[in-house]
Amino acid sequence: MLVAGRSNHAQVAKVGPRNAFVVINFGETHGAVPNQRFTVKRGSAVLATVEISLTKEHYSIAQVLPETLSGNIRKGDAATLIH
Repeated sequence: MLVAGRSNHAQVAKVGPRNAFVVINFGETHGAVPNQRFTVKRGSAVLATVEISLTKEHYSIAQVLPETLSGNIRKGDAATLIH
């Protein structure tokens, strides 16, 4: 888990069926709010852009924007907040 406090980085904790959504370890305690967007990467490869649809204390559910999907997302992939 991330340390409490605001951060721009998170990780994918779970991937929904057919890469429709992800759960990221970035929640309200980290400053998460609905509609924030993240870039999901593995190494230098950009896999998708996701948008938070639901926030909880320690995690958020983010919908994968289908037009941005360019690979299969896996648990542990990096998610970086887009400013």
